[in-house]
Amino acid sequence: MKRLKTFGFIVVLIALTLSASYVKIVYAQKPIRCDVYPNPYLTAAGKIRNLQVGILNTYATQAATYTVTVTVEHPDYFTVSNPTQPGTLNPATWEPLIFPISSSGNVPVGVYADEIQVSLSYTIAGANYQDSFTATIEVRQIKLEEWRAQLQEWEQQMAAQLLAWKQEVVTELSPSLSVSATPSSTTVKQGASFDVTVVVNNVGTGPAKNIQLTLTPTDAFSLRTAAIVTIESIEAGSSQTISYGLTAKDNAAAGSYSPGISYQYANALVASLGVGGAPKLGSTSFTIAVEEIPFIERYRDLIIVGVIVVVVIIIIAIVAGKRKHPPPP
Repeated sequence: MKRLKTFGFIVVLIALTLSASYVKIVYAQKPIRCDVYPNPYLTAAGKIRNLQVGILNTYATQAATYTVTVTVEHPDYFTVSNPTQPGTLNPATWEPLIFPISSSGNVPVGVYADEIQVSLSYTIAGANYQDSFTATIEVRQIKLEEWRAQLQEWEQQMAAQLLAWKQEVVTELSPSLSVSATPSSTTVKQGASFDVTVVVNNVGTGPAKNIQLTLTPTDAFSLRTAAIVTIESIEAGSSQTISYGLTAKDNAAAGSYSPGISYQYANALVASLGVGGAPKLGSTSFTIAVEEIPFIERYRDLIIVGVIVVVVIIIIAIVAGKRKHPPPP
C-alpha cells in the first residue's frame, strides 16, 4: 500500500507542469517530517496546479492527529481549493496531501516570494506541536518542453528525498537485541535433564520482528524441545522469555560445555516503509558442566538386586540344607 501511495504521488507530479527548482523543509527534531512540492510553485495564468505537502510520522508506535492549512497572500490572484485538511497519521507512515491552487487569468508574470503559507498542527503521544513554512509562486508563460524536463528532474529528487527520509527513520528507530541464556543448574550428571531460560531484551529504539533463535547443543546433550523458536515481535524497551529443555547423554564425557544460541531479527519499519535491509545477526552461549556418575551410583539398582538375589539364594540353600539333614532327636 505504501508503494502504491508513492507511485500515485509520482503520477500526480507527472500531471503537473512544474518549475526548475526544489527546496526541502525538514523539522528534524520533531516527530513529523514535512516537505512541500514544488517550491517554487510554478504556474501560469488561468491554470490549476497541485501543491503537495508530504508528512511522515517518524514514531514507530504512536499515531498523530493533524491539521494542515494552506493559504495565499494574494487571494485575488490565487485560490486554494480545500485549504484545510485534517486527518490521522499512523505510525511510520508517509501521507501526501494535495492542495489544488488556481491562478486567475489576469495574474501578472513574475515571482511571488513566500506567497504560500503552510501551517501544520498535530498531537502525538499526548504532546501538541505546531510548524509553519512558506513557498514561493512563480508565474510563467507556458514552455512545455522546459517544464517537462524539470518535471523529470523533480521526480528523481522526490524519490531520492523520500528514500533518504525512510532510511533516516529506519536508522533512528532501530532495534537492538540483547540475549542471555541461563541453565537451571550449572552442573548436571550424565542422563539428567535440565532447562535453559533465554531472555530476549530489545535495548534499541525501534521494534524488532521475525525474531528467530536456534539452539545448537554440543554432542554431550540432546534436545527435549524444538531447536528453533520464533518470536513475532518485540517493542523497544520490552523483552520476552523462552525456554529450552535438554538432557545430558548417558555417554557424555565429564567436563564443561558451552552450547550456543544464534539469533536473527529484522527492523519492523523496514517492511512498513518499503526500505530494504538485511536481517541482523547475533549469538550467545551458556556454560554447563557434566559430571560422570560414580560406578556404584550408576549401577546401584543392579547391585541392590544382585545382593537381594544372593541373600535369597543363601536363605534357600540354608533352608534346603536343614530339610536334608534334620537335627538328631
